[in-house]
Amino acid sequence: MKRLFGRIDRKKGFQFHKADLREWTEAVPNPARGWYQIYTFEVHTEPGFKELEGCLDPDDSLVLLILDIGAYRDRDLEEDCFLHMHKILDFFEKRSFDMIVRVVYDHEGKGLEREPSSFSRVQRHLTQLGEWFAGCSEAVFLWQGMLIGSWGEMHTSRFLAHDKLQQMAEILRSHRRPGMYLAVRRPVQWRCLHDCEGDFQIRKAPYDGMGLFDDGMFGSKTHLGTFGAGQSGKVGWHDAWNPGEELDFEEALCRFVPNGGEAVSGEDGFPSCEKVIETLGRMHVTYLNRAHDRRLLEQWKKQTVAWAGPWAGRSLYEYVGAHLGYRFLIRKVTVTRAEEGMCFVEIGIENTGFANCYQEAEVFLVWMDKLGNMGEILLDCDIRTWERGRVETVGSFLKVLDCELFLAARRKWDGACIRFANRSDEQGRAVLGSLCL
Repeated sequence: MKRLFGRIDRKKGFQFHKADLREWTEAVPNPARGWYQIYTFEVHTEPGFKELEGCLDPDDSLVLLILDIGAYRDRDLEEDCFLHMHKILDFFEKRSFDMIVRVVYDHEGKGLEREPSSFSRVQRHLTQLGEWFAGCSEAVFLWQGMLIGSWGEMHTSRFLAHDKLQQMAEILRSHRRPGMYLAVRRPVQWRCLHDCEGDFQIRKAPYDGMGLFDDGMFGSKTHLGTFGAGQSGKVGWHDAWNPGEELDFEEALCRFVPNGGEAVSGEDGFPSCEKVIETLGRMHVTYLNRAHDRRLLEQWKKQTVAWAGPWAGRSLYEYVGAHLGYRFLIRKVTVTRAEEGMCFVEIGIENTGFANCYQEAEVFLVWMDKLGNMGEILLDCDIRTWERGRVETVGSFLKVLDCELFLAARRKWDGACIRFANRSDEQGRAVLGSLCL
């Protein structure tokens, strides 16, 4: 009986019936993580949205917005530009999307032709944009790049010298809204912007919310030039390192800042399931393009996960999609006797995703009695510190009563539900079990 129905405390006269905590493999739609699609706008013209309605995927929580300002390469950004950007951001926010924004001079691979001839013009545009985005919605999760290069990817540009990167980064840092992350294209670019050579301790580095984006994942051993070939000890802090060392670097850095981008087909064939999962985990990938590279993604849909457990036999595509960013799985729940009339509820939660949650959230122990009365207790924890592969323990004292117990998490700035990878109710609260007198 004890094995079947849980812990019985005869002295205090209550028993706890633990819920089935097996992992569910159904989609867990959570904010600021997952697959995304790209939507491109030339912001000197009035944006049109009619055709977009049928393209939006309701299962996505993220979009990447390419905002092309190439028409202003020879002049300041004008009021109409900001009005159009406001309409674009408002359109996606009203549909509950978190936004990755990349403002560019070029979206066709013609960076040198489309970017301004004067660096001072780039600085001026960054200042104008920084001032405007500093007051924009918190739904803008991430700012990619620094306007320059083909597709805004910080390559094929005349403005990539270290001193120019530092000046552009300083403009973005000075205007960055708290909670909005920045991202550069290559780890070596991040290192050029952070002076912590000789003692690589990310927690000691100047924290400016700057992460990475990689649009060449799996395209080659160097992720199409994202990485280099040198050994860090020989080439130094400001040069690109070999793939193994760069992945070690990303594994340390991206516990605190997001990483994501695009996976592409390579000349050496398709990587194995194990290689894909290991690499995405080391990089702490939070978001991936669901539409590019279709050849690679279709292969992922054919590959199956072989190991035991709830994911056995499921496709690599399904597994990757479920584990992008954070994925919180309740592993254990115990209820023990406390002082007279009280008990202590303890919950163990593992982050099985590739990355952390990078936004503030609140976690609640929720109870509901037989009459439908409800209450919740705010738990003392910081969800952003729940790292991949670790089990975190949270808990609270609770008055003993006949009730159902749940665990709930909500993003702080807007109250968006953060769901666990366990059975949940219609409100997204994970079911922990029932407490009975």
